[in-house]
Amino acid sequence: MTGATVLECIEAVEALHPGFASQVLDAAGAPHGFVKLFVNGEEIERGAVETPLRDGDEVEILAAIAGG
Repeated sequence: MTGATVLECIEAVEALHPGFASQVLDAAGAPHGFVKLFVNGEEIERGAVETPLRDGDEVEILAAIAGG
């Protein structure tokens, strides 16, 4: 996916897979508490979804998994 920011990348995935963004972001547009966002392997600050991206940057989304 392409985008100028982390949020634009999430929105690009959402366009192809409706419901994806609500699994990553809350109603205010911030990452859910169990989600961590990374750019090029480095965690970005919570809520920094407007972090700009350059060509070749990689965005990773990790969600905690729990069960019982």
